[in-house]
Amino acid sequence: MERRDKAETTRNEKVVNCLHQNRNALFRLVCFPWGRGGSTYFAKWGQDIPNFVEVHAIRLAGRESRFEEPFASDMHQVVDEIACALLPIIQGENFAFFGHSMGSYTAFLPCDTPSKTRLSCDITCFSGSEDIPVVMEAWKDVTSGSVVLPGRHFYLLEPSNTSFIKHYLTKTLELSVPTS
Repeated sequence: MERRDKAETTRNEKVVNCLHQNRNALFRLVCFPWGRGGSTYFAKWGQDIPNFVEVHAIRLAGRESRFEEPFASDMHQVVDEIACALLPIIQGENFAFFGHSMGSYTAFLPCDTPSKTRLSCDITCFSGSEDIPVVMEAWKDVTSGSVVLPGRHFYLLEPSNTSFIKHYLTKTLELSVPTS
């Protein structure tokens, strides 16, 4: 049994990057990178986000410490791998997903697949003011609101936008703290 637990931990650490662990946090914020992005950008958020949130970032095959692995060729394979790695981390916990660009699709897919348990949560769409409107139109039916930030598609990399998003996410989580 101990051997299986160690194997599971190794698999989880391979896929999920948490640089600043806080097991007493009320929420697990799981961040999904953009297509060519890595986990480190989001994992670093854990150092300056309020301590009621523990930040986990997804590390995809072919990137960072997984660079020797082939890139995934099937999106469902990616989602299954992520789900298996995340389950022990989020099961029984309050959690939220945040994804940028392809990461938003990757985060959304398990929630929108008929064979999976659908999650009941609000979805906010962040976009750059210079993003193509037709792309943003595709999200309007599944989101509960949208926030437009200055800039192009990688508005996220602008420090003031990053600060705004971190504050928005933590404030939203803070307001949703379950009362017991």
